[in-house]
Amino acid sequence: MLIPSRVKKTISLICLITVGLLTASCSNGTIENTGPSAAVESTLETAMGAVQQSPEEKDEAFEPYLLASLPDRRISLFAEENGVTLQTGDLKRQYEWNYMTPRGIVPRLHVRDYDGDGADELAVILYMGSGTGVSVEELHLIKLDDLRDYALQENEYRPQIEQAIADLKTSSAIPQRYADETLLFGNWVAYDANESGLRTTIGIGIAGKESPMSVYIGELIADVNYKDGAFTLSGFRFEKAKQEAETVQPS
Repeated sequence: MLIPSRVKKTISLICLITVGLLTASCSNGTIENTGPSAAVESTLETAMGAVQQSPEEKDEAFEPYLLASLPDRRISLFAEENGVTLQTGDLKRQYEWNYMTPRGIVPRLHVRDYDGDGADELAVILYMGSGTGVSVEELHLIKLDDLRDYALQENEYRPQIEQAIADLKTSSAIPQRYADETLLFGNWVAYDANESGLRTTIGIGIAGKESPMSVYIGELIADVNYKDGAFTLSGFRFEKAKQEAETVQPS
């Protein structure tokens, strides 16, 4: 008959406690705290330490696995228990990146000379957040010579988007009926990398009048430029939503 591992552990623990009690009772040595309770406490500590070091628990350790790769460039991105490991040729570096959400969308890798310095960079697009009306990606550019990481953070792109929205309102590129509305963004952010470079698409909404949900009105699209560790957005254009009744969460 097979005995479950948990039962085996329990039986072993009971036996160890019993032996400890007998040893404590029969010993002629001098101890500071005598009696069954002290013996049980000491034996339990020993037993629990043995259980914590059991091979079965060691076997449950996190095993890194491949998230994404570009085999022709010898580039691989591995999932770690806390973050990721990027390997490019003989170079390897760990980053504290979030790489997986409940939707299970894996990172995307693209290589190109994004800053025009004659050397390629690696663009890594991570899917960071999802939920009702929420879909957020994050862009990282990695220098392939030493694996330095440059990330486009919200506090870097938000002022640029706010200025672009103001300019597009003035030029009527954003419909005039939204001229007096406060436009919301930040809950839908996507990135795309192709032969022409990097691009971002940002969902735009207005506050709902009868609901905490905001009304999705379209997308703000811009080119992403990178130079000397800094990002700028340019070429802003607004694309109106086909169905403006669609909703997203406010930022």
